[in-house]
Amino acid sequence: MMVENVEIALATIIKKIVLPVSATQTMPRAKGLLRLAEEAAKGTVMNKENTCITNSYPALFSGRANVLFGKKMNEEHISVKIFSDENKIDISALQQSGATVAVIAPAYAEEVADGDAVLTYDDEKAEEKESRIKELYAGLLGWTQKAPDRYIIEYDKNSFMSKTIPLACVDESKRVFYLAEDTCSDKTGAFVIIPPQLIKQFK
Repeated sequence: MMVENVEIALATIIKKIVLPVSATQTMPRAKGLLRLAEEAAKGTVMNKENTCITNSYPALFSGRANVLFGKKMNEEHISVKIFSDENKIDISALQQSGATVAVIAPAYAEEVADGDAVLTYDDEKAEEKESRIKELYAGLLGWTQKAPDRYIIEYDKNSFMSKTIPLACVDESKRVFYLAEDTCSDKTGAFVIIPPQLIKQFK
């Protein structure tokens, strides 16, 4: 799936696969059609008591992913909770949050570099390094298996430069979305690799 930019892609994925949570708050009295149009644009609904009902979409973000996308996601009515960074994933925080989507933005060249462990497509030790990736993210992948609606969204910033094999490629359960920027063509944009069981949902 090709989209305009990474932020739009990320927000679209989350809103497609996460059940929204409705939050209400009292708002000033509406002022005509302009106010109604503004609220419609924000995805809110006004009732007779001037109470604003807004849908928010809870999602878990790693520390790195939050730095990259947290502010923009809040503007998109996505409720961001930090669960940890990629080097120390807090599985208990994942479990207790109640969220069903975890967003990560790993830098594999940094995280798997110990002992020449960077995982590349053309590496003779690719199988060994693939096992290393699975070990690093075993807890996160295991978290997705404990409920049918849990998914990981993986943002790969250097996809065309590093040639690293991302988590999505070693995930046998097909619970990982792969999100990357298109840096090869003249047009800016992003592409998403969607788990096969969800392709119809995104058409």
